[in-house]
Amino acid sequence: MNGPDAAALEAEEAERSGNRLHFRVLSIGGARKAFRLEMIYWRAIEVMAERNGRSVAAEVEARLGKAAEHPNQSSLLRANLTSDLFEAWREAEAQLARPDWSAMVAALPTPAFLASRRSVLLAVNEPLLAMLQSLRSEPGTPFDTLQGAADLRVQVPDSVAAELRAGAERKFVVCNVTFTGQSQRIVCRARMIAAQGASPRSANLLGLLGG
Repeated sequence: MNGPDAAALEAEEAERSGNRLHFRVLSIGGARKAFRLEMIYWRAIEVMAERNGRSVAAEVEARLGKAAEHPNQSSLLRANLTSDLFEAWREAEAQLARPDWSAMVAALPTPAFLASRRSVLLAVNEPLLAMLQSLRSEPGTPFDTLQGAADLRVQVPDSVAAELRAGAERKFVVCNVTFTGQSQRIVCRARMIAAQGASPRSANLLGLLGG
């Protein structure tokens, strides 16, 4: 008896791995154009198109851009998609490697907070809550709970924030920060540190007070 056909096995393996070439004709810029890509790339285009709220044809047209007359548009699409997928992988890797700054703030024994680029408090710890309670001019919210304190705004000098997010040589900058909310306004001295996110542009700021 003859064994399984080698070509059939290879085709089956290609189908499973996504390496099988698939031919599709799409309407691009009002003209019908043919593309021959591996199934894995077609799947990637479908995912990207859904994410961007476009049809497959519109996604392909957007990716070809000004290079619509490139002699090998299928090759151009492969390079474009590979670049995007690699960048997505790098972003995912960075997210996994990013410290859990909120948990770190909560564990610190001295007053600390985490602020976003827009001066929104992302996390505060119990020591900071106690400090704000002792400095407030009148009782009541938003200082009675951690969640209430997190509803405050914190103002960090623009020059300090820009310096830290630009990756300055100094590990931290000492400055005044101002907590505001309702009729409350509390100024404190803090050491500010860049708490890097997935990229430098998404960096938050870690503030350490006292100690």
